[in-house]
Amino acid sequence: MSLIIFAASVYNDTAALFGGALVLYAVTRSAARGLTPWRWLWISAALGVGLLFKLNVLVLIFPVGVLWLWEAWEKRATGWRALAANALAVSLPFAAIAGW
Repeated sequence: MSLIIFAASVYNDTAALFGGALVLYAVTRSAARGLTPWRWLWISAALGVGLLFKLNVLVLIFPVGVLWLWEAWEKRATGWRALAANALAVSLPFAAIAGW
């Protein structure tokens, strides 16, 4: 009888797994195709949505940060303006969606 009760429940763990998979998909796809401010925006939005579901998705900030540092190393000759634009494209939607 308890199996039927648990089968009808919805857990936020499943949604957090979806949010984490969405972040990893956005990171790998953006790294393969080239990083633009719009792609950073989508990475940030996926991270914010995943964080709304569960706080464990916060661990995925590290791969996003590594990707941002990798891009900063590659574009070090072009200046800091593009780097700052991408940092804003990551931080502002994340803060707006996550809400804290």
